[in-house]
Amino acid sequence: MTAVMHGVRVLEVAEHTFVPAASALLSDWGAEVIKIEHVERGDAMRALAATGVAVVPTSANVLLEHSNRGKRSLGLDLGSEAGREILYRLAASCDVFLTNKLPAVRSYDPTSPFMQGTVSTAAERAAPARFEAVDALRSIADQAGITLTTLALAFVSSHPAITSTIIGPRTARHLDDALDAADVELGGDVLDAIDKIVPPGVDLPDIDHFTQYPSLLPAARRRPPHLPA
Repeated sequence: MTAVMHGVRVLEVAEHTFVPAASALLSDWGAEVIKIEHVERGDAMRALAATGVAVVPTSANVLLEHSNRGKRSLGLDLGSEAGREILYRLAASCDVFLTNKLPAVRSYDPTSPFMQGTVSTAAERAAPARFEAVDALRSIADQAGITLTTLALAFVSSHPAITSTIIGPRTARHLDDALDAADVELGGDVLDAIDKIVPPGVDLPDIDHFTQYPSLLPAARRRPPHLPA
């Protein structure tokens, strides 16, 4: 008998390969797997071929299908209350929840059934300077009449040591922004303004640096700290 997971319902909010491959195996064993994808672009693996990083046959996206076989897929806007409400209703009917989203993403709604009482909001966990820098850079982009994406790519390309940039657009809008950057040359005043926000050689602390992953805390480790590895 191979359908040892028959009757088990799995909810997956994950992308790329590793976690989706795990639920694909559960599907092989008979579980019902519901995969939640981005409402517009779907799983990021769908667009990997477009980046040029991997060569994928045109007849089938094997990179996507090998780790998503046997599943049912639903596109949800998890950035909206309506989308999250549907997710929570699905979760209430499932036995297993799988995700590879980082804590800062999972804590988007601290009242959710997944995260209530476990972590604080991303804004509380992250360094305020990081968000302030993004707002300031967006203001510079607005004054220059370009998008923040175009500003970022044009800034990278302005460095004398950079000969080309690798882009990975996930939507047509992302692609348009990236292509626009090829014709943008930032003036000295814009570059100076950027350097004032994030001085050269300085790296702002990121969100995950301030996040305590529950699975990495001593109490959750498989081997207690006082025992040899």
